[in-house]
Amino acid sequence: MSTSGASVENAAEGASGNNVTVSATGQILVRTAGGTKKTDTNAVIEKSNLPDEIKKLVIKIREMQAELRQKAEEMSKINSDVKQNPKQRMAEVQGLRQQIDALTSSINSAVATLNQTMTSMRMTKDDRTIVAAFLTAS
Repeated sequence: MSTSGASVENAAEGASGNNVTVSATGQILVRTAGGTKKTDTNAVIEKSNLPDEIKKLVIKIREMQAELRQKAEEMSKINSDVKQNPKQRMAEVQGLRQQIDALTSSINSAVATLNQTMTSMRMTKDDRTIVAAFLTAS
């Protein structure tokens, strides 16, 4: 079981003399928002105190999410190409829909596995929040 959540806090003193505490989740969001490459965020995930099995699942889900976004962009480009033969366009769109459906199913399965694994490991609410932050930062 990991204790990376509440135990990692960063305090800073503002110009007015007030202390500001940034939670572990906030620190992760700042670090991942600054990275422009998926490998930047994957490095942050790898350095986290999360169990290795959870890290691998999170990275795999993020990779599938990126692939899904790429397929959606491809479909958008195909749909906006008015010069292309309509039958050919429909065939390409149908192929992409099948790929998108398969990716969506794989993502759903991986997320279910991730949730089951976090439950069996009795992960804390803070650790679950960190995992969610990694998944939404992609």
